[in-house]
Amino acid sequence: MPPMEIVKITRGLKEQISVLRTLATMEEGEQWTTNESEVQLAYAQVCCSRYSRLTGKSFSVNSPASLGGQIIITRNR
Repeated sequence: MPPMEIVKITRGLKEQISVLRTLATMEEGEQWTTNESEVQLAYAQVCCSRYSRLTGKSFSVNSPASLGGQIIITRNR
């Protein structure tokens, strides 16, 4: 299987990460480490929940204070 891919979309002059499309590239056990300057934590949580309901794939989202704003998204199953 190919490794996960961070999918970017362009809106006007700004390039953003497509969280849903990036989640679609993740295999079981893969982790995506990002930060709040790339993806808002609340948005990542909503996307993981929504994508889980649609596909049956399970994700966890962690943002430990000890990591200073980093967000870790893990594909569980």
